Amino acid sequence: MDVQIYSLPALIQLAHKPFAPNTALISIGDFGDEPPVLDYEPAHMLRLNFDDIMLSDIDYENCGKYAFRLFSETQAKQIADFVYQHLRDTTTFLCQCRFGQSRSAAVAAAIQEHFEHNGMDIFADEKERYFPNIMVFRTTLKALNERAERKHDKFDAEPTAWMIRRDGKAIPCLQHLYGNEENVEETLYAAEWLYQHTARQKTQALVLDLIAAYGASLNPHRNAVRNLLLAIKNKPYVFLTYSFIWDVMEKLYYTHPDSVEHLNRKVIEQLNSEFLRARLGGLYHTVKGCRDMYFRISSDDFDWSDVISRFLRAHAHQTNTVTIVRDEESTGEAWFYQYANGALLDKAPYTGAPVRIFPPDPERK
Repeated sequence: MDVQIYSLPALIQLAHKPFAPNTALISIGDFGDEPPVLDYEPAHMLRLNFDDIMLSDIDYENCGKYAFRLFSETQAKQIADFVYQHLRDTTTFLCQCRFGQSRSAAVAAAIQEHFEHNGMDIFADEKERYFPNIMVFRTTLKALNERAERKHDKFDAEPTAWMIRRDGKAIPCLQHLYGNEENVEETLYAAEWLYQHTARQKTQALVLDLIAAYGASLNPHRNAVRNLLLAIKNKPYVFLTYSFIWDVMEKLYYTHPDSVEHLNRKVIEQLNSEFLRARLGGLYHTVKGCRDMYFRISSDDFDWSDVISRFLRAHAHQTNTVTIVRDEESTGEAWFYQYANGALLDKAPYTGAPVRIFPPDPERK
């Protein structure tokens, strides 16, 4: 996909000749502006009017009768719908605003970030041509992501793996999330997910501290957020996402890089304490048609019996047997939980009755 940024004069100049086939234009004007008069028009065109301002720019006491219009979520959804509507028959998207620096650059960056994961290239333009409006970027990227979820819902079919929180909320996932004391970037990958799904503000704060400390450790002489964005751009694998860093950047405060190791351990502890891991059809991989439900527990300070019982009732139509084990991957320990009578929960038939679980006697571990 080719995404190009134009100012109004540059677009008018370009329109002196017919546009290339399969071109779509997102044209942005100030509140109250008329659409541009073009000699030729592209195959598809979306016109939006909003001012190049953010909430923080507005001086409500002194703005008088000046009329302005902020970029809205509705307009962001219009952009997302327009892009997806013409995705198959469009090879070039043109983004235009008055100066071709802020609003159009923000929309272009969001499109590139969503589809190509390189929206940072516009923010980090070496020629300093662009100064993307961050509110427009964030809102457009969110709308594009939501539009993609509607089109390609990962969980159209029934999920087979979950991260289950202490309060019983079961969150479907493609793979279970783990941290790694030896590789902080593996923990950061899980930490982004944890920040979005934890019920604990303390855990969110720990995640932000870890991200800030890691960012500072990359280059102590440069801004941590810039370090993070450059690392995301340059590494050949995903450990954090641009959109997440943009969302939390204002909450990232300086944290000493020497604390990375300690914070890494604390985030892992919180992940393993608040969540258990469940999978239908296999301990680590789902076998199609298998009706064995597996649970892996990492924590010692919480009785998961009621949470597991509620989950099993909700998934009784899928479950024939139940296996509950210590999570070896996160604890290094491998043993089965048991019933009060000592019977191991190892492919135990599921009868619909509440499940009360106990760790085995020490000599049986």
